Amino acid sequence: MVNKLAMFKARAIKHGQRITVYPFVANPSGSYVDGDSGYPDPEDGAYPDTVPEATYGTAVEVIGFVQSPSEGPAGEAYMRTVHGEQFPIDLIAYLPGDTALTVRDRIIIDNVAYDVLRIEEQKDASTVVIKKCFLRTRIQ
Repeated sequence: MVNKLAMFKARAIKHGQRITVYPFVANPSGSYVDGDSGYPDPEDGAYPDTVPEATYGTAVEVIGFVQSPSEGPAGEAYMRTVHGEQFPIDLIAYLPGDTALTVRDRIIIDNVAYDVLRIEEQKDASTVVIKKCFLRTRIQ
């Protein structure tokens, strides 16, 4: 039987590019965090001078592929949330299926930071071969 995950990794090593994944650890915390939303409240008197950042773990480097999203009505240029808000998709990354990844991770590709908005798994039987990651440029 053909191991498609191993085939994907071999192809990525030959033709792909380096992608750095920073795993999400925790949201910003402090007295300035709004209790109802869980997000920092800029109107709070204790809000710090710099914009609070989430905490990320140790970087992991993987080799995968990237492409621009498809345009048009059936394309992937936007992702709609449950509430109807649309987010632009700036890039799509294809990573090996055994890569540990969540939707709040940060990905660095060619020195540009991206947020993972959605992950779709492509499987062969029960083995995840590819993780298709929809990325949005990190807003500072």
